[in-house]
Formats: sequence, structure tokens, C-alpha cells
Amino acid sequence: LGEEDSSYSFHDEDLLTTDVSYPVITSQDTILLWQTKRFTKKAAERALQYASKKVDPFDFLQTLLIKFGVFVPIDLSVQKAYLGGRDYSIGDITSHPKEIVLDGVQSPKYFFLPSLLGPGEPSDIWTYKTSDSWKVVVSHSILFPDGVPPGLMERITACVLSDMYTDNSATLKEDLLSEAEEKSQIKEMLCWRSAFYLKMGKEVMEKSSGEIQESIVEIFATLVDERSQLCVSTDTMGAGMRRLIFSAKGPAGDFASQIFSGGYSRVIKRAVKHVTNEYSGVEFERQAVCPQCLAKKPCSRASVWDHSVLQAAHKRGEQIVRCRFGHVTDLRLICGCFGHNRDAHSHNTQTGGEADAPVANLLKAVVIVGLYDERALRIVRAGSGVIVDRKRGLVVTAGHTLMDKNTWREINGKIVIGVIPQTNDSDEPTAVFRYFARIIARDPSLDQNG
Repeated sequence: LGEEDSSYSFHDEDLLTTDVSYPVITSQDTILLWQTKRFTKKAAERALQYASKKVDPFDFLQTLLIKFGVFVPIDLSVQKAYLGGRDYSIGDITSHPKEIVLDGVQSPKYFFLPSLLGPGEPSDIWTYKTSDSWKVVVSHSILFPDGVPPGLMERITACVLSDMYTDNSATLKEDLLSEAEEKSQIKEMLCWRSAFYLKMGKEVMEKSSGEIQESIVEIFATLVDERSQLCVSTDTMGAGMRRLIFSAKGPAGDFASQIFSGGYSRVIKRAVKHVTNEYSGVEFERQAVCPQCLAKKPCSRASVWDHSVLQAAHKRGEQIVRCRFGHVTDLRLICGCFGHNRDAHSHNTQTGGEADAPVANLLKAVVIVGLYDERALRIVRAGSGVIVDRKRGLVVTAGHTLMDKNTWREINGKIVIGVIPQTNDSDEPTAVFRYFARIIARDPSLDQNG
């Protein structure tokens, strides 16, 4: 380090004299801290003494912390960098330190530490409505039925921002959100412990005039429960469930192509990849939110589609989907899949549809629904059923299994659910009735016609 760079400290003397947790630190600050700690200083000296290659231990430690997402290299020369309740944006970058050059490799100036964000929450920073007719709001979510691991949002924030400042797009597996990415620049960055907001800018050419204009896309992500005012589709959530919501606002033209190519698609794919790889034992459900519901209804009542439903529609070459409130939406507006992606799958369209899951997997959801007569001490009726929601214990079965076919009234008796154990190797497998059940919903047509 040169004398000028090594004497610079982003937090000055506060770094060593206070116990305040700063979520932003410079490369110089990290080295200063490690050098003041006796055990890290001794470890560095030993590493230099016994290492076969002369690698700076502190440089190696910085690289290691970046690799595991503890340090997030960021650029503070933006319009706004509001992190943990404090604005870190740099107006005059000439008065701040230059990049450190170690072994010919340029090191980042600033590191962001999401784990040190304070407990503050975003207030009035996001709305799912827009008063501009040329804008649209799209949203997706990851639902965690059993809650989330500690520190999930901090890790998601670190993962997304790290990806934004590096070129890791080649490592992302192509899926439904496969709109081609274009170079975007972060103009504003606001982070809290449970949310982050990004304003992305990208130069685009106006088709009619040929002029170069800047396209602005706003991206918001937050981790909430059903009590939050920002939570979507709360009627489908139960106690203890959490929802990781992603939303973006930008130009509606060409099925919001500028939103998906302006960074939104990349944010979602990076977050899903992180959850899948780092939390393999956590159950989650990918969902998309109806954009018309967001525009016309309270967000808490917005309808959602499961990701697998949209994938199946895409494979069949369908162009529109309908939400539970009857809103018809183009699939490209929900997923950003158009152009070569749609053509690649159009040949899969078949009159009778196609299987979207192996039959062996579907068979695991089949159960026996029986009606137990307590007087006769035996099963008097039985039929098949299908588990449609394992976590909530919901089973669909034919009405005549539990009701009189003429009056469609329930027959007295206890409803029991039977399964065939996987360890049953006999030629004639026997169902084991293990659960009691009750009817919580029925086809409305039974009341209208019967």
C-alpha cells in the first residue's frame, strides 16, 4: 500500500473508538482492523514465514470473505446508497481512496456487510400501484411454508448485490425467466435487514426516433409474513409462513421486456439459485403474482400462480393464463419468456397435452378415502383420493364416496384416509387407514343442482 492510501480510513477514528456496527467498510479499514488485532497479525506473519508463495494474508482473507458473501464489493459512486439508515453515496469520488493493487490485481474500494444492517424496516418505499399508464408492476415470490432459516434475507441481499457487481450470468441455469440480460447500472441502492431496493438504469434505443434514452427499472425485494402491508396473497398463508417477495416497476411496452432484461430476471434467478443450493433441506414454493390483481386489488388479495403451472403452460405453447379472479394475462408479461424461448417450445404443443411429472411421482399422492361405520365397526364405503397439498393435509375425492348420490348429503360415519406403505412387497398390497378427515369444501354445483 502507498502511504497516501494506507492512511485513509472511511470511518476515520470512529472505527476503533466506538462500538457502532458499520455496514460499509473500505479495503484499508479491513487491513487496519486486522493489523490492530494481535492474533490476526501473528497469523499473517506466520503465513508469510511458512508460505511457499508470497501471498498477502490480508488480501487472501478479503478474497475469502468475498467468496462466501460476507464482504460484498460495491460501488458507492451512485445517486443514493442508503445502507442501514445512513447514506454512503459518494459525491466527490476524487477525495476517496483509489483501488488497492496487489500482485497486479485490482481490489475493490468498498465492501458492504449485510450482516451488520440495523433492525430498521422500509417505510413508504414501495407500492404495487402506479399512476403512470406506460408503467407496469410485476411480482414473484418464494413461499416458505415452515418458516425461514436465520439470516436468509441477509444472504440473499449479499448474493444478489455480488452478482450485480460481477459478471456471473454464465453460471445461471436457464429457466422460465430467461430473458436476455443487458448491461444495467445501479443508480440507487437502499438496503435494510429485511428488504432492499434497487434503481437500475440502462441505455436503450427508441425504435421510432432512433434516439438513445435511459430506461429506469425499480426493483424491490422483502421478506415478510402475512401481517405485513407489503405481503401478497395473505389468504393462502398460515401462521409461521414467510414470503420472499420480488417486485419490479418499469415500462410496460413489449410485455415489460425492459423490466426483465434490466436486472429483474437476474435478481430472481440468483435468489432462487442461492436458496436451492444453500438451503436444500428447506421447503419452498415459487410463485408468480397476477399483475392485474396488483393494479386493481389490495396486494393481500392478489392471486398467485405456482411456477410449475406456468412452466406447463409455456411448454404447451399457451399464450395466456387466467387467475382465480378471472383476469386474463399474457404469459410473457408474467415470465418475460418470448422470442426464441417461445419458438423453442411451440413444437411441444399436443392436442391431448403432455405429462408434466413422472407417473411414479403422481402415484405417491394417491390415497384411499373411506367411510367408517362405528356401529358396524367396518369400512362401508371407499374410493380413491389425491393429495393436493401435503403441508395443509388437503385431499380431493369424488363426492359419491362420502355422499348420497341422490341427495348429495353427507352419510353418517367417520372419514378415514388410508395409505399403502412403501415397504409392502406383497402381490396384493393392503391399505392402512392412519388418518381421520373432515369435509371442508365441496363442489358448488352440488348445492346448485342437488
